[in-house]
Amino acid sequence: MRPEIISSPQNPRIKHLRRLRRRQSCEEDCFVVEGRTLIQEALASGWEIESLYSTQGNDSGIGAAPCFQVSPQVLQSISTLQQAPGLLAVARKRLFALDCVALGRCSLLLDGIQDPGNVGTLLRSAAAFGVQGVLAAPGTAHFYNPKVVRAAMGALFHLQLCEKVEPHEIRLLLQSRQVQLLIADSKSGEDPKDLPLDRRYMLVLGHETLGASAQWLEMSHRRVRIRLAPAVESLNVAVAGSILLYELAARCAP
Repeated sequence: MRPEIISSPQNPRIKHLRRLRRRQSCEEDCFVVEGRTLIQEALASGWEIESLYSTQGNDSGIGAAPCFQVSPQVLQSISTLQQAPGLLAVARKRLFALDCVALGRCSLLLDGIQDPGNVGTLLRSAAAFGVQGVLAAPGTAHFYNPKVVRAAMGALFHLQLCEKVEPHEIRLLLQSRQVQLLIADSKSGEDPKDLPLDRRYMLVLGHETLGASAQWLEMSHRRVRIRLAPAVESLNVAVAGSILLYELAARCAP
Protein backbone atom coordinates (compact mmCIF):
# COMPACT_ATOMS: atom_id res chain seq x y z
CA MET A 1 0.00 0.00 0.00
CA ARG A 2 1.33 3.44 -0.95
CA PRO A 3 1.84 5.76 2.03
CA GLU A 4 -0.68 8.56 2.50
CA ILE A 5 0.50 11.88 1.09
CA ILE A 6 -0.04 14.89 3.34
CA SER A 7 -1.70 17.48 1.16
CA SER A 8 -3.32 19.82 3.66
CA PRO A 9 -1.39 22.80 5.08
CA GLN A 10 -3.61 22.45 8.17
CA ASN A 11 -2.21 19.03 9.02
CA PRO A 12 -0.85 19.15 12.62
CA ARG A 13 2.61 18.03 11.48
CA ILE A 14 2.76 20.78 8.87
CA LYS A 15 1.67 23.38 11.42
CA HIS A 16 4.46 22.17 13.71
CA LEU A 17 7.01 22.52 10.90
CA ARG A 18 5.89 26.07 10.16
CA ARG A 19 6.27 26.91 13.84
CA LEU A 20 9.81 25.48 13.88
CA ARG A 21 10.92 27.50 10.88
CA ARG A 22 9.72 30.81 12.30
CA ARG A 23 12.34 33.09 13.79
CA GLN A 24 10.54 33.37 17.12
CA SER A 25 10.73 29.60 17.69
CA CYS A 26 14.20 29.83 19.30
CA GLU A 27 12.92 28.10 22.46
CA GLU A 28 12.02 24.95 20.50
CA ASP A 29 14.22 21.88 20.94
CA CYS A 30 14.30 21.12 17.21
CA PHE A 31 14.93 22.93 13.94
CA VAL A 32 14.39 22.37 10.23
CA VAL A 33 17.18 21.26 7.88
CA GLU A 34 16.46 21.63 4.17
CA GLY A 35 18.01 19.59 1.38
CA ARG A 36 19.60 16.16 1.03
CA THR A 37 23.21 17.40 1.28
CA LEU A 38 22.74 19.15 4.64
CA ILE A 39 20.66 16.30 6.03
CA GLN A 40 23.31 13.75 5.09
CA GLU A 41 26.00 15.95 6.66
CA ALA A 42 23.99 16.18 9.88
CA LEU A 43 23.62 12.39 9.97
CA ALA A 44 27.29 11.84 9.20
CA SER A 45 28.17 14.16 12.10
CA GLY A 46 26.02 12.16 14.51
CA TRP A 47 23.11 14.57 14.83
CA GLU A 48 19.71 13.17 15.73
CA ILE A 49 17.11 13.40 12.95
CA GLU A 50 13.62 13.03 14.38
CA SER A 51 11.62 12.94 11.16
CA LEU A 52 11.83 13.49 7.41
CA TYR A 53 9.39 15.11 4.98
CA SER A 54 9.69 14.54 1.27
CA THR A 55 7.89 14.70 -2.00
CA GLN A 56 7.42 11.34 -3.68
CA GLY A 57 10.69 9.66 -4.65
CA ASN A 58 13.01 11.97 -2.66
CA ASP A 59 13.34 9.96 0.55
CA SER A 60 15.51 7.04 -0.60
CA GLY A 61 18.75 6.19 1.24
CA ILE A 62 18.58 8.97 3.80
CA GLY A 63 18.48 7.12 7.14
CA ALA A 64 16.13 5.38 9.51
CA ALA A 65 14.07 8.34 10.78
CA PRO A 66 10.30 8.22 10.14
CA CYS A 67 9.54 9.74 6.74
CA PHE A 68 6.29 11.42 5.75
CA GLN A 69 5.38 12.08 2.15
CA VAL A 70 3.93 15.49 1.40
CA SER A 71 2.65 17.15 -1.72
CA PRO A 72 5.01 19.57 -3.51
CA GLN A 73 2.67 22.44 -2.64
CA VAL A 74 2.75 21.63 1.07
CA LEU A 75 6.53 21.21 1.09
CA GLN A 76 6.88 24.58 -0.62
CA SER A 77 4.67 26.17 2.06
CA ILE A 78 7.14 24.92 4.71
CA SER A 79 10.36 25.75 2.90
CA THR A 80 12.25 29.01 3.38
CA LEU A 81 13.62 28.70 -0.17
CA GLN A 82 12.04 29.95 -3.37
CA GLN A 83 12.25 26.42 -4.72
CA ALA A 84 11.78 23.71 -2.09
CA PRO A 85 14.50 21.01 -2.37
CA GLY A 86 12.09 18.07 -2.12
CA LEU A 87 13.39 16.84 1.22
CA LEU A 88 13.64 18.36 4.68
CA ALA A 89 14.25 17.05 8.15
CA VAL A 90 13.48 17.92 11.74
CA ALA A 91 16.74 17.70 13.71
CA ARG A 92 17.38 18.09 17.42
CA LYS A 93 19.38 21.16 18.41
CA ARG A 94 22.73 21.02 20.15
CA LEU A 95 23.62 23.89 22.44
CA PHE A 96 26.50 23.54 24.89
CA ALA A 97 26.76 24.84 28.42
CA LEU A 98 29.48 27.48 28.61
CA ASP A 99 31.83 25.43 30.76
CA CYS A 100 31.60 22.53 28.28
CA VAL A 101 32.64 24.47 25.18
CA ALA A 102 36.09 23.58 23.82
CA LEU A 103 37.90 26.88 23.26
CA GLY A 104 41.09 25.48 21.73
CA ARG A 105 43.77 27.91 20.57
CA CYS A 106 41.15 30.23 19.03
CA SER A 107 37.44 30.67 19.70
CA LEU A 108 34.78 33.13 18.54
CA LEU A 109 32.26 35.33 20.35
CA LEU A 110 29.51 37.17 18.44
CA ASP A 111 28.23 40.29 20.17
CA GLY A 112 24.89 41.52 18.84
CA ILE A 113 25.39 40.53 15.20
CA GLN A 114 21.78 40.64 14.04
CA ASP A 115 21.94 39.67 10.38
CA PRO A 116 21.40 35.89 10.07
CA GLY A 117 23.40 35.79 6.85
CA ASN A 118 26.42 37.29 8.61
CA VAL A 119 26.11 34.86 11.53
CA GLY A 120 25.83 31.88 9.18
CA THR A 121 28.83 33.02 7.14
CA LEU A 122 30.91 33.43 10.30
CA LEU A 123 29.96 29.92 11.46
CA ARG A 124 31.11 28.61 8.09
CA SER A 125 34.41 30.47 8.35
CA ALA A 126 34.91 29.36 11.95
CA ALA A 127 34.55 25.71 10.97
CA ALA A 128 36.82 26.21 7.95
CA PHE A 129 39.63 27.68 10.07
CA GLY A 130 39.59 25.14 12.88
CA VAL A 131 37.52 26.96 15.51
CA GLN A 132 35.56 24.61 17.76
CA GLY A 133 33.66 26.89 20.13
CA VAL A 134 31.41 29.74 18.99
CA LEU A 135 29.59 31.81 21.60
CA ALA A 136 26.82 34.38 21.19
CA ALA A 137 25.96 37.29 23.47
CA PRO A 138 22.33 38.41 23.79
CA GLY A 139 21.10 40.28 20.71
CA THR A 140 22.89 37.99 18.26
CA ALA A 141 20.78 36.16 15.69
CA HIS A 142 19.78 32.71 16.95
CA PHE A 143 22.15 30.01 15.69
CA TYR A 144 19.17 27.91 14.54
CA ASN A 145 17.38 30.69 12.70
CA PRO A 146 16.56 29.13 9.28
CA LYS A 147 18.60 31.81 7.47
CA VAL A 148 21.60 31.17 9.72
CA VAL A 149 21.34 27.42 9.12
CA ARG A 150 21.20 27.98 5.37
CA ALA A 151 24.11 30.46 5.28
CA ALA A 152 26.26 28.19 7.48
CA MET A 153 26.08 25.46 4.81
CA GLY A 154 26.44 22.63 7.34
CA ALA A 155 29.15 24.29 9.44
CA LEU A 156 27.05 24.28 12.60
CA PHE A 157 27.15 20.46 12.56
CA HIS A 158 30.89 20.72 13.30
CA LEU A 159 30.86 23.43 16.00
CA GLN A 160 30.16 23.67 19.70
CA LEU A 161 27.61 26.46 20.07
CA CYS A 162 26.61 28.39 23.18
CA GLU A 163 24.12 31.27 23.30
CA LYS A 164 23.19 34.12 25.63
CA VAL A 165 26.59 34.36 27.31
CA GLU A 166 27.15 37.27 29.67
CA PRO A 167 30.38 39.23 30.27
CA HIS A 168 30.82 38.11 33.88
CA GLU A 169 30.60 34.46 32.77
CA ILE A 170 33.17 35.02 30.06
CA ARG A 171 35.53 36.83 32.45
CA LEU A 172 35.62 33.78 34.72
CA LEU A 173 36.00 31.42 31.77
CA LEU A 174 38.92 33.39 30.33
CA GLN A 175 40.68 33.42 33.67
CA SER A 176 40.22 29.71 34.27
CA ARG A 177 41.43 28.71 30.80
CA GLN A 178 44.10 31.39 30.34
CA VAL A 179 42.54 32.85 27.20
CA GLN A 180 42.94 36.46 26.05
CA LEU A 181 39.95 38.42 24.78
CA LEU A 182 40.66 39.92 21.37
CA ILE A 183 38.39 42.68 20.05
CA ALA A 184 37.99 43.34 16.34
CA ASP A 185 38.17 47.13 16.00
CA SER A 186 38.07 48.79 12.59
CA LYS A 187 39.52 52.06 13.97
CA SER A 188 42.45 50.93 16.08
CA GLY A 189 44.43 47.89 17.03
CA GLU A 190 47.41 45.86 15.98
CA ASP A 191 47.92 43.77 12.91
CA PRO A 192 46.92 40.15 13.71
CA LYS A 193 50.24 39.06 12.20
CA ASP A 194 51.97 40.75 15.15
CA LEU A 195 50.14 38.80 17.86
CA PRO A 196 52.27 36.59 20.11
CA LEU A 197 52.33 32.96 19.06
CA ASP A 198 52.15 31.47 22.55
CA ARG A 199 48.66 32.71 23.52
CA ARG A 200 45.10 31.45 23.28
CA TYR A 201 42.53 33.94 21.97
CA MET A 202 38.81 34.52 21.91
CA LEU A 203 37.92 36.87 19.07
CA VAL A 204 34.95 39.19 19.67
CA LEU A 205 33.05 40.48 16.64
CA GLY A 206 30.56 43.23 17.38
CA HIS A 207 27.35 44.64 15.96
CA GLU A 208 27.39 45.43 12.22
CA THR A 209 27.14 49.19 12.85
CA LEU A 210 27.94 49.80 16.51
CA GLY A 211 30.80 47.37 16.98
CA ALA A 212 31.48 45.54 20.23
CA SER A 213 29.67 46.78 23.33
CA ALA A 214 31.46 48.64 26.12
CA GLN A 215 31.42 45.63 28.45
CA TRP A 216 33.53 43.57 26.06
CA LEU A 217 35.82 46.49 25.29
CA GLU A 218 36.56 46.94 29.00
CA MET A 219 37.42 43.26 29.35
CA SER A 220 39.60 43.03 26.26
CA HIS A 221 43.31 42.26 26.42
CA ARG A 222 44.09 43.34 22.86
CA ARG A 223 42.49 44.88 19.78
CA VAL A 224 43.10 43.90 16.19
CA ARG A 225 42.16 45.43 12.89
CA ILE A 226 42.57 44.83 9.19
CA ARG A 227 44.51 47.52 7.37
CA LEU A 228 42.45 48.87 4.48
CA ALA A 229 43.04 51.17 1.53
CA PRO A 230 42.41 54.84 2.47
CA ALA A 231 39.26 55.03 0.36
CA VAL A 232 37.60 52.15 2.27
CA GLU A 233 36.25 52.86 5.73
CA SER A 234 35.23 49.36 6.80
CA LEU A 235 34.33 45.83 5.76
CA ASN A 236 31.18 43.79 6.26
CA VAL A 237 31.49 42.05 9.64
CA ALA A 238 31.34 38.58 8.09
CA VAL A 239 34.13 39.45 5.64
CA ALA A 240 36.28 41.10 8.30
CA GLY A 241 35.68 38.30 10.78
CA SER A 242 36.56 35.66 8.21
CA ILE A 243 39.85 37.39 7.41
CA LEU A 244 40.73 37.69 11.10
CA LEU A 245 39.86 34.04 11.72
CA TYR A 246 42.14 33.04 8.87
CA GLU A 247 44.99 35.12 10.31
CA LEU A 248 44.41 33.74 13.81
CA ALA A 249 44.34 30.18 12.49
CA ALA A 250 47.81 30.76 11.10
CA ARG A 251 49.07 32.38 14.33
CA CYS A 252 47.47 29.89 16.68
CA ALA A 253 48.34 26.68 14.86
CA PRO A 254 49.73 24.13 17.33
